[in-house]
Amino acid sequence: MNIALIGASNTIGALNSTIANFGADLGLTGSLILDKYYLGLLEGYKINPSKVDPKDSEAVLGLLRDAKLFSIGDMHALKQADVYVIDGTFGSLAASRVFNPSSISENRLRPTMMNFLNTTVVELANLYQKRLIVTESATLSRLRGNYTNNHYKKLSPKYYRMGAESWIGGLGRWCKPIVGEDRLEVFVTQNSGFNMDNIYRHEWRNCAKGFILLIASLEHDPTHAYTSVEEYVAETIHNLRKHTSRRILLKPHPESSIDFKKVSREEKVELLPKSARLIDVSNGCYCAVMDDSTSLFELVNYGIPCVTSRLSFGASLGNCSISEIEILNYPSSQEMLEWYRNMACTEFMHAEFGSPGILKYLMELIDG
Repeated sequence: MNIALIGASNTIGALNSTIANFGADLGLTGSLILDKYYLGLLEGYKINPSKVDPKDSEAVLGLLRDAKLFSIGDMHALKQADVYVIDGTFGSLAASRVFNPSSISENRLRPTMMNFLNTTVVELANLYQKRLIVTESATLSRLRGNYTNNHYKKLSPKYYRMGAESWIGGLGRWCKPIVGEDRLEVFVTQNSGFNMDNIYRHEWRNCAKGFILLIASLEHDPTHAYTSVEEYVAETIHNLRKHTSRRILLKPHPESSIDFKKVSREEKVELLPKSARLIDVSNGCYCAVMDDSTSLFELVNYGIPCVTSRLSFGASLGNCSISEIEILNYPSSQEMLEWYRNMACTEFMHAEFGSPGILKYLMELIDG
């Protein structure tokens, strides 16, 4: 079985080395495609830094327009491969993430080119009927943010999710717990320095008479391509008003550029600073409302029920309807432990991607 690893990232590079070193016993071979091209675009225009000024938008656009995406060898490898592996999201329709040959936002170059590359590869996977494996940012390990002042992406060890077909909970297919192998226990042991609690004996700690925390996602995230974030927020507030009289606090994404002041004023919702940590704004909270955000992991671990979309990693916890917001489902401690164990199988340490043990999980996803 031949696996085409497309692009350049920590996970792609590590998987490529692992397949090269240990894949033969499983009948696996790998082809690394677009690594130098991709790295050059994403890491500061390193294709030819002596001739291209990153601040010269015309020169950058000329470089992008003239860059060769696939060689003949790449196309051959893509046609011969059984499986494609990409890192990152795809399919964004947001203007800031759709490549336009005539203009590009300098500070959005990386996600724009990632979206262009990954979307192209996914289209080829559909055309050639190839299986697709996607790696992306962390899932369960986000909850470590409850126990430190640092952003979860800056914490060690680093984790990355790996699923089949998609990075979105309900659209992807994920590894399952293996009898005799407890990934949750390994996760807790590896992160013992964070003094994590509320996993093995989960308790719900929300305030019965508290407020609702509305989580607004990042506007150009392709997870939310079905509607704009502004539309999602307005529609959600409208639906909440039909089913509850509780206070609503709106928490923007830390990297969002949307000004929610008008919405806050007109809809009479309290606007929180986008830099606020979830754990710091959760005291007195009855529940959080979000679509597919992985903020879920921090909030649930803190003991806050989350009303999510049916595509969320939290959908199985039973709170997917705003109409039932006043009769929330509270899974038992044992049910939560089962959920944590399942979620521990959605992500892997970076070191694991570079070890032979990752191949059995990769094969599980490929074989379905």
